[in-house]
Amino acid sequence: MYSGSSSYRYVDPVIRGRSRALMVCTPYIDKHYIKILIKESRRKKVLLISSKASEEKLKRLKRSGINKDALFFSALYAVFLFAIYPDWIGFYLLFLTPLLLALAAVAWSFKGNMRVKIIKDRFVHEKLYINDRAGITGSANLTFQGMHVNVEHIDIVSDPDKLKALRKHFLELWESP
Repeated sequence: MYSGSSSYRYVDPVIRGRSRALMVCTPYIDKHYIKILIKESRRKKVLLISSKASEEKLKRLKRSGINKDALFFSALYAVFLFAIYPDWIGFYLLFLTPLLLALAAVAWSFKGNMRVKIIKDRFVHEKLYINDRAGITGSANLTFQGMHVNVEHIDIVSDPDKLKALRKHFLELWESP
């Protein structure tokens, strides 16, 4: 159990820790923690339940990652420049083009491992942060303010039976309409 203005000391290790999966339920999330979840989704499966209040900020998830179109069009531009300047500049660009195309291919093949559920018909005020080894419940929203400034109360769960019950509860909420 912890009460104070440094909830991040307990929540961040659950979010960033080595695990196969992360389950997060919070009505409010900010850009700082959206970036962290995007990064973590490259290493593990992330399920995020949030409310309509954070829907606009979560639209950023759809635009995350490498700008694939920019890579593709820069490669096409390099080919075009080679056609116009067939001297040493074009020769240099010709070698740069496969690299850009390879980066574009990697970007197109990358699929984030995050799924988001926005509950719109009711307000979910619950805060849950669960990974393979620990879980946290309490009052702290996944915002910089909630984790670093506000005085919050959280409970840290490591007992396997209680952790199993938290996961079950989260999945029931995930499956609910």
